[in-house]
Amino acid sequence: MDAAALTIAAGLDEGELRRHAAIMARLFAGRPLLVHGHHPHSRRAGDGIEFLDHRAYQPGDNLRDVDWLATLRTGRTQVRRYRLEASSDWTLCLDCSASMGLPSAAKWRLATQLTAALAYILIHLGHRVRLALFADSVRGLTAFGRGHGGYMAIVRELDRNRPPDGGGDSVPGRCIPYITGGGQAIVISDFLTDDAMHTDLARIAARTVHTRAIQVVDGDDCLVTGTGETTLFDIESGAELVVTVDAAAAAAVGSRLDQHRAGLQRHCERHAIGYTRADVAQTWQQILLDGIVRPGTHDA
Repeated sequence: MDAAALTIAAGLDEGELRRHAAIMARLFAGRPLLVHGHHPHSRRAGDGIEFLDHRAYQPGDNLRDVDWLATLRTGRTQVRRYRLEASSDWTLCLDCSASMGLPSAAKWRLATQLTAALAYILIHLGHRVRLALFADSVRGLTAFGRGHGGYMAIVRELDRNRPPDGGGDSVPGRCIPYITGGGQAIVISDFLTDDAMHTDLARIAARTVHTRAIQVVDGDDCLVTGTGETTLFDIESGAELVVTVDAAAAAAVGSRLDQHRAGLQRHCERHAIGYTRADVAQTWQQILLDGIVRPGTHDA
């Protein structure tokens, strides 16, 4: 691994990445990503989608995926499931706005580790991967790549970018022109905007066969210290608000942030977007294996 890789993802080692890639290759063997009808997609030969099997109909499934012959045969409404053939295009959309550098470097460090690890593993599994770093515009972009060269291009782009000290915004929709229609996308962010990026996530999901939101969470995001009158400052918009801080106000901040995160998860569920919570108290290995490969209660 070259110096750029060592700089960008402290805690990542290529030998360990190879081991995780091998684990995921075994877990996914004969079981590629399922496409179950939440998004419209073409069935023309050569488009990279093939029939896999049937499952019971669930509310929200696309009626075009209902297999009426299988339904008549079994007496239960059956939906066709499809899988992606061979490989597909993945776009990793990483938020590099100012809030990703606060309240400490922990969020950015974990976000870049996850991005680099996902890039390595997806490339190892035979996919083409590109990176799009976004704030109020796309701040960094790589071409779709494969192999070690494709991985290193992503690592170098990560190394060239850091969250600014202030200004800008978080607009994942800026990445849409760079996401292959019918491809797949992962959005990695703290999602700390007024609407938790709901609108842009839905737009991305409408363009892809699979979208996942990885929310990077730091317990200190809602830390309020001291009491009395203080000025709150939005580092991205520059807006200021003078408030009086007491114990009740501090508790309300934490409650509002919990509601904000829960709202994002519900939005992901409604739009068939995978959801993973990535707490800075966890390692990237734990998040990949428990939150993505073996989804638990935090996964939509």
